[in-house]
Amino acid sequence: MSEHGLMNPFSTKFFVEDAQLYFKCPTCPDACSVYLEQIDPIGGVLVVCPGCGNIAHVPGCYRTQPESPGFDITGGVLMPIKEFTDWFLSHPLIASMKSKRAYTHLYDYGLWALCPACGYRYSPTVLAYNLPFMKIRDASGSVLLTKTEESATETSSLQAGCCPSCGHQEITAIVSDIPDYVRKAFSANRKK
Repeated sequence: MSEHGLMNPFSTKFFVEDAQLYFKCPTCPDACSVYLEQIDPIGGVLVVCPGCGNIAHVPGCYRTQPESPGFDITGGVLMPIKEFTDWFLSHPLIASMKSKRAYTHLYDYGLWALCPACGYRYSPTVLAYNLPFMKIRDASGSVLLTKTEESATETSSLQAGCCPSCGHQEITAIVSDIPDYVRKAFSANRKK
């Protein structure tokens, strides 16, 4: 059961050896690793802990500045899907983004969610822009405000409280801060 406003666990303990980043899992005492070349320099990478199975987001700066990245490796919070909206809306980072009107790149970076049973990766756009999970159906039962069949299916599944792939009723979610270098990179790409 999740607590409203619960921050994601994080880790700052790491070292680099033989072009590989080793770090302490944010949720258990085990070590995780990823090759530096697998870390996207902007978006980072999601890594699954071999011990507890939780996911962690490694920011891109761990590839570009492996000696002193300055950002936390953020772990996921496991909760029932039906609690995701309350957890998300009361998350301290989301509250801070709301107060600064800094949502701009949340669907590009800063929000990840996966099914802990099958690994299904939820669309950040569906998660961020269909909140709260309201009944957004027309008279025929079709989901409104979705651009693709996949986002309609995902929205319906989230409203029902189950994974669209396997029906599991829990979600592992990460909300992390959006660094300035990430905001600048995404803004530059949009201007092109």
